[in-house]
Amino acid sequence: MHHLASRRPIVAVALLSLLVPLALLTPTTMSASTAADVVPPRHATALDPAPGLQVSSSPRPENPLEVSGPDGPYPPTSPEECVAAGGAPHSERCQDVILTINDTAPLEDVTVTVVESDDLFVVPMEATIGGPDSDETTSEEVAFVVQARTTGLHTLTFEVTAPGREPRSLTLPYVWRAGGRPLPGGDSLAGRLYGGTGSPTHNCAKEGGCTYRYAERLSFLDGDSVSKRLAVRGKQVCGPEGRCPTYRYDRTTGLVQIGRRMIGRVTGHAAYFDGFAYDRMAYPKRGQRLDGTWHFVADVDESLGIADQYLRLRDDGRFRLTYVVDTHRHPSPPDAETRYGHKRLGTYRIGRHGRLRLNDGKHKSTEIATLALVTTPSGRPRAAARGVWLDVSVSPPDFGPHFIDGNRLDPVSPPTG
Repeated sequence: MHHLASRRPIVAVALLSLLVPLALLTPTTMSASTAADVVPPRHATALDPAPGLQVSSSPRPENPLEVSGPDGPYPPTSPEECVAAGGAPHSERCQDVILTINDTAPLEDVTVTVVESDDLFVVPMEATIGGPDSDETTSEEVAFVVQARTTGLHTLTFEVTAPGREPRSLTLPYVWRAGGRPLPGGDSLAGRLYGGTGSPTHNCAKEGGCTYRYAERLSFLDGDSVSKRLAVRGKQVCGPEGRCPTYRYDRTTGLVQIGRRMIGRVTGHAAYFDGFAYDRMAYPKRGQRLDGTWHFVADVDESLGIADQYLRLRDDGRFRLTYVVDTHRHPSPPDAETRYGHKRLGTYRIGRHGRLRLNDGKHKSTEIATLALVTTPSGRPRAAARGVWLDVSVSPPDFGPHFIDGNRLDPVSPPTG
């Protein structure tokens, strides 16, 4: 799949959300006669479900959110108006932040209010859940459109209140609009390698929108430059004329600015870039042998390349690589096949920087791919438990130029084949 050189960050609804626990119900004041008639529960334990609200957000508070500037002097349209005008319900055009409100009882008279917006346009500024005509639901989503009047970092805080509940707040401290002065930073991520795949919603020509996938790797080459492209035959490449974007990293906040228009955050637990969680990766050692089976499947409308892929590596040096490519997004004759299969068997050897040499004796062919191992957040390789990342060169048999596709493959247990 072709690398996406630039892209507005898209809020992925399917991302995991950080739950912010809320306090128990405030006890109701009772008269002496009423209290005397109440028998306290005799078998209450800490495992009993606690009634109360919970609130989560997408993006998560630790994930930087990049927003645009206003189109004019007026606030943006509401999410509902945007969808009514033909926008895809979950696209970046119609929503930037989603709050999910949960309760053990049906939601009733819950109010969500923007209490700090720090030079931001936010629509709506207040929303109500659980009115008299609403369904008795215990979970509800509220969408917000966010734009920034000025460049740089901003803070956005929501407060959630309901009768009989302790008010709770949720803060997004890293709302960022590109432009202006670069973020502070003088620390280094040299040698770090990250990979990210996503399936954001996109307003395709199909009715109701569709989803497509993308893959991107970030290879921090030194203390100043980073490659944003998939690897080619074991080599990390940069942009035109070999120029790689520069980056600025602040270890204290974890914030990373790449070039002028991309922000991320790296912590000891996770890494976020362009609104998605990225995997930390490491190259295998030169000459290393692996034993396992890994699998990838693109469960989206627009696969844009490899749709299904298996990689089997044995500790005796043998391999099997199979994948199916979906080419329907590439220019082709009307009668051309849009899917074709690829299969190779033989021996493998791992070189420097993940250069994976695949020799197929039957077909008398050699392919060069790039292999990386998914690690723990601290950087320890765990291919058997977390998976691998594979960049391969795809060549449609009858039409179109070759292109590089990269994917994270999850482990299959036990190894097969």
